[in-house]
Amino acid sequence: MTHLRIEGGRPLAGAIRVQGSKNVFLHLFAAALLARGKTELHNVPAITDTSV
Repeated sequence: MTHLRIEGGRPLAGAIRVQGSKNVFLHLFAAALLARGKTELHNVPAITDTSV
């Protein structure tokens, strides 16, 4: 298994633009639930999975 070690004293922060497909957003919803602090997702596709 490959490992990635990140060293440094500053937390990661920022914004990225992701193509708005339904498969991407289901993963982003799970990641947002695990993240601390406020998470905003925009341009979420209108599918049943995202409204629940």
